[in-house]
Amino acid sequence: MSAQMSVYRRVAAAARSLFAREGIFTEADVLDAADIREEEVREGRKHAQQVLAAAFRARDLNRFGPVFPPELGGHGDYVRLNGNILYTPTSRVSPLATPNGDFSIITYASDPISTPRGGRPKNSNRDDMTEWPKPPVTVAADPPSPDEKSLQDELARLRRENAALRDENTRLRQNPAADLPPDLVAALKQHVKAAA
Repeated sequence: MSAQMSVYRRVAAAARSLFAREGIFTEADVLDAADIREEEVREGRKHAQQVLAAAFRARDLNRFGPVFPPELGGHGDYVRLNGNILYTPTSRVSPLATPNGDFSIITYASDPISTPRGGRPKNSNRDDMTEWPKPPVTVAADPPSPDEKSLQDELARLRRENAALRDENTRLRQNPAADLPPDLVAALKQHVKAAA
């Protein structure tokens, strides 16, 4: 592509050529195809992001996801390669296999991730095509061991409680109607006599 063309026009033409191919690509691939010079990288990256996002909204491209890497704390994101969102032509229907799992195609109409605020989400400078680091395993500290005095106090309390329950059980066995209201006891006795 001619260096005489504006950066935007070179980026847009390179993106259109990538749309026609099967496969996956990112804004970095668009910059490579557009022959962006070192001093044009910042401007070219901005235009590549705009062109690819516009093509996604126009339903010319699809993305992959949702991805839930550990550092996002449960929030979804698109599959990324070196921090860049992966795109694919709409003709592709197969999911994307990565070391972190298989990710479905996300069309603009079915996009569960897009937010009205736009911009890059936090922790988006990652590579989902390499295995994510495993979160560190934390082992809970053992609870402090109770001293002998507190164990003896707890044992004495449980023995007193057991004795009180045993006494209550004996009292109820000897006189089951002890806690019932007198009028209920009289009604029950009358019912038993009538049934006999």
